[in-house]
Amino acid sequence: MTAPRDTAAQERDATGSGVSREGRILEMVARGTSLSHVLDSLCRLVEEQTAGVLASILLLEGDRLRHGAAPSLPKAYTDAIDGAVIGPTAGSCGTAAYHAQQVIVADIALDPLWADYRELALPHGLRACWSTPIFSSDGAVIATFAMYFRAPRRPSPHDQHIVEQITQLAGIAIQRKLDEDKLRESEDQRKRAEEALHRVQAELAHVTRLTTLGQLAASIAHEVNQPLAAIVADANASLNWLAAAEPELERVRETLTAIATDGHRAADVIQRIRQLATKTEPRKARLDVDDVLRDVVALVRAEVARYEITLALDSAPSLPSVVGDRVQLQQVVLNLVMNAIEAMAPVTSRPRRLVIRSERHDDDGVRVAVHDTGVGIGASELDRVFGAFFTTKPGGMGMGLSISRSIIEAHGGRLWAAPNAPHGAVVQFSLPGA
Repeated sequence: MTAPRDTAAQERDATGSGVSREGRILEMVARGTSLSHVLDSLCRLVEEQTAGVLASILLLEGDRLRHGAAPSLPKAYTDAIDGAVIGPTAGSCGTAAYHAQQVIVADIALDPLWADYRELALPHGLRACWSTPIFSSDGAVIATFAMYFRAPRRPSPHDQHIVEQITQLAGIAIQRKLDEDKLRESEDQRKRAEEALHRVQAELAHVTRLTTLGQLAASIAHEVNQPLAAIVADANASLNWLAAAEPELERVRETLTAIATDGHRAADVIQRIRQLATKTEPRKARLDVDDVLRDVVALVRAEVARYEITLALDSAPSLPSVVGDRVQLQQVVLNLVMNAIEAMAPVTSRPRRLVIRSERHDDDGVRVAVHDTGVGIGASELDRVFGAFFTTKPGGMGMGLSISRSIIEAHGGRLWAAPNAPHGAVVQFSLPGA
């Protein structure tokens, strides 16, 4: 017959098995297992190590304790105490959380700390409750761990060892959850801040486009009036030919073709203006950079003529496509071209020449450079010109180049400036190929 084992041997076995289970709990925390599952497993671990115990973990939210885990306590009881306010006489858990120290109640039926909660516990046969606060990494109470019994009882040294072990593990698990929540909240705040920044940048970009269009009002009117005037003249001529005794139908046919061409020309100008003036969400698509350049050249043609500037569009053949927002890239090129025109306006001692050049960049990318023979950019200002509110123009907002750089960088590219030998500046940007 095998002799019964002594209590010390049983405690050594429980401690040994607890160590291996503790490793499994830590592994669950490291894997990112849900907090409720980890806390439930901790309570079951205690209940396996100590006969007759019903374990509970409550989470502190503000001044209230919320249910964390209690796999063996009656649900009616856990529901009743969920949300209980902590205080100096708030049962074992509420008092432990309030004073940030362990509270041992050996008999719920007699202890004054349970005066307001006794009628909740006794009907379920709960007679003893020992509660220990669980602390965060910075020493604040974040939860409580409780051991309930159905008979009056005080803790043994073995019980206190289990309490110490479990509160440490629970603290690690809860702290990780709190850290994850803070990180998630911080990430959400960062995303909200980025979204707000993008909205502000989009609004500024729209205002800048409208300002630029305002500067181009006379040139745009000229670009629209020219084909309209031609349409009116051709229409009058066609009416005269049709009214003749022998209508000149062939000439009328040719003139109607010219009218259609001029109509499309005026419509194209209006469409470009509408694209730049309309406030829309960015829409990136595969596009040809040279198409963007031609759109801008059509808008500034009259402005270039007004300042007697020679304009050349120098496009390399077979350039790779890029992925971008057409309107935003039009805005960038238009801003660079308008800056170049304004830089050449005061120049009288040399020819005013504007070159817009596109070429291959880094094998699969595209580079666009705007060369002018204007007043140039000082060496100390080559990078400062891209800063917000930096301007050398009277009445300028100092936002055009800053917004242009943010647009190009959002497209994965780079925008920079350099001197143009022997006079003027070169402002250029690169974009990755599609």
